[in-house]
Amino acid sequence: MAKVGEAYVELFAKMDKLKSGLGKAGNMVKRGMAKMSRAVRSFARATQVAMQKARMAVFALAGAIAGVLYLTAQQETAEAKLAAAMKASGYAAGFTTKEMIKMAGALQMITSEGDEAIMGAQAILSTFVNIRGRQFVEAMEVIGDMKTLFDTDMKGAAIQLGKALNDPIIGMSALNRVGVSFTETEKKMIKEMVGMNQIVEAQTMMLDVLRLQGIEGIAKAYSQTLGGKLKLIKGLLGDLVQAFG
Repeated sequence: MAKVGEAYVELFAKMDKLKSGLGKAGNMVKRGMAKMSRAVRSFARATQVAMQKARMAVFALAGAIAGVLYLTAQQETAEAKLAAAMKASGYAAGFTTKEMIKMAGALQMITSEGDEAIMGAQAILSTFVNIRGRQFVEAMEVIGDMKTLFDTDMKGAAIQLGKALNDPIIGMSALNRVGVSFTETEKKMIKEMVGMNQIVEAQTMMLDVLRLQGIEGIAKAYSQTLGGKLKLIKGLLGDLVQAFG
């Protein structure tokens, strides 16, 4: 009986050790599962962040592409309208489309206006077939000044000055209504020039009167201000985007 009792004691001792071992193993399994769970959650968060960044990158790329396409379309539209207007007028202004575009780029640096807006004004001015050569170039410079002084847009100023120079006699009255005054002597001289079919001379005198009344250089002065410089930079950046697009 003593041996049997000893055997039971030994058996129970082994069972206790087995339970203890199983308990430790269970704890290890639990700890392992907890670590695995944390790793899965961490991976899920990292994946979510990566997907969000990827979506943002895709949206940013799509926006950039849309911006380039929009700017390019604007440029192409402005050039197409200018080419069509010049062709319809029989190139009366005396310039090719390429020369007009180059002129627009030069005026952009002086007026801070976008070259698309300048080409729009060129297209309108070219419909007034009596405005040609040097007078056309000088008229475009004055249009930039009038736009800035009268707080209008390039197209509005082009229509206003184009009408005035195309028919100087009627044009003097139109300009007078917006604050440009002509002396009686100037009016008489312009009428005499028109009567002798000296349209170019009459236009030159009208442009001189506009300059002498303080219009000349207003656009250039604005381009030197912070607002003018920022506007110019914005326009040039748009041109750069189009070039790389």
